[in-house]
Amino acid sequence: MAAAIASTLKSANHRFGTAILAGRETYEQAQETIEARLVGQLKTRFHHEPIMAYEVLARKGVLSTWTEILVCFEYGSPGGIAWDGSEKMCKNICPGT
Repeated sequence: MAAAIASTLKSANHRFGTAILAGRETYEQAQETIEARLVGQLKTRFHHEPIMAYEVLARKGVLSTWTEILVCFEYGSPGGIAWDGSEKMCKNICPGT
């Protein structure tokens, strides 16, 4: 089953415009050492539950504050709060940035 999930994630990179995707279990095991974001759920005919897809962005601590803000801005903020361009607002609406 792990090989099927890896194959699904690999083929989903093109659709999401990503380079590296990890599944839920991999993300949970590595979350203390990587920066990642949830990009979506993948439904397949081989799995009863959707596969959670996380984009691996960098090693933990490598991203700069402005890179994190750009990720926040590009992919939106929780609850549809508009971003006013300030670093402070982004930190308030995008936990972890």
